[in-house]
Amino acid sequence: MPLKVLLLVALSFGYAALRYVVFGDVTASHLPAFVANKALALTAALALLPAALARHRGNGLAARGWEWTAGASALLHVLLSLAQITPASYPTLFEGARANLSGELVILSGVLAAGLATLARNERSGGARWQVPLLLVLLGHVVARGLPGWLAPATWPGALPPISLLAALAMAVALGLRLARRA
Repeated sequence: MPLKVLLLVALSFGYAALRYVVFGDVTASHLPAFVANKALALTAALALLPAALARHRGNGLAARGWEWTAGASALLHVLLSLAQITPASYPTLFEGARANLSGELVILSGVLAAGLATLARNERSGGARWQVPLLLVLLGHVVARGLPGWLAPATWPGALPPISLLAALAMAVALGLRLARRA
C-alpha cells in the first residue's frame, strides 16, 4: 500500500506541475506550496476511488488505508489553502478584499467537509452514514471552485483538464460506488 500511495502522490504532483508550471503561467518557485496544494487536493480526491472500490468489495482494511490517505492529503490541502487564500492567489474567489459568492461557497463547503470528515472517521458517530453527505459536500466544494474553468477548455494549460474537474469525476464515481453498495 505505501508504494501505491507514493505513486498516487507522484502522479498528482507531476500532473499539477505539468498543468501549472510547464504549460501554465505559474513559476517553479510556487512548486512547494501552490502547486503542492493542487497536487494534495488531487491526491485526496483520487484516493477516494480505491477506498470506495475496496468498501464496495467488502475490503475494509484496504478502504481504511485509502481513506486515511485521502484524509491526510485533504488536511494538508486545507492547511496550505488557508495559508495562501488571498485575492492575489485566487482572484476568481474574490471581489476586492472580500470573498465573492463562489469564494464564500468554497470556504463554507470546505469547512463543512472538514466537519463531516471528522464524523465519518468516528465509528461512535456511525461514521459510515456520513460518507455520502461528505462526498456530496466535497463535490459541491470542487464544483463551486472550478465550474467556470470546466466550461472553457480553450483556456486549459496544455489542454490538460482542471484538477477540480478530475477531482469532481473521481468523487462522482466514489459517490456512485457508495450508493451502489447501499442499494
